[in-house]
Amino acid sequence: TSRGRAYRVVVPKPCSNFYVEDKGPTDEPQPVAAKRPVISLHFEVVDIEDPVQVGENVIYDLKILNQSPAPITNLKMTCSIPESESYVSGSGVTPIAQNGQFLKMGTLPVIEGNGTVTWRVIVKAVAVGDTRFRADLMCDQLERPITRFEATQLIP
Repeated sequence: TSRGRAYRVVVPKPCSNFYVEDKGPTDEPQPVAAKRPVISLHFEVVDIEDPVQVGENVIYDLKILNQSPAPITNLKMTCSIPESESYVSGSGVTPIAQNGQFLKMGTLPVIEGNGTVTWRVIVKAVAVGDTRFRADLMCDQLERPITRFEATQLIP
């Protein structure tokens, strides 16, 4: 049976080829697709100061607020640092690993209902420009990531 229909598989001995014969609908109850719990979260990325002079540090605060009573599980976050900035340090609820211009926050197993978590990323402004710091958030309850950008003006 599959998806509410019964089938018969026939394999003749002389050739070992097989065919499937549809026997029609079954009376078996169909499995209900698992639904993701409904969650509500607030995700923001802000720079503490803007504009910032080249040679100075830019501080980005990343905050996630679980606005629902249900827990959010297996939270994963990655960030992309613009070419005009270089990574200095980071801290938060999980460790931060750097790979070139990319950051990966450690997986957070759970944010309880109405809970808040934060990270802080410090980068150095190395070139003049209109930059975009990018953060992508994913968890078990989402089908695709949430992306946030924070614009920062780097001035001479």
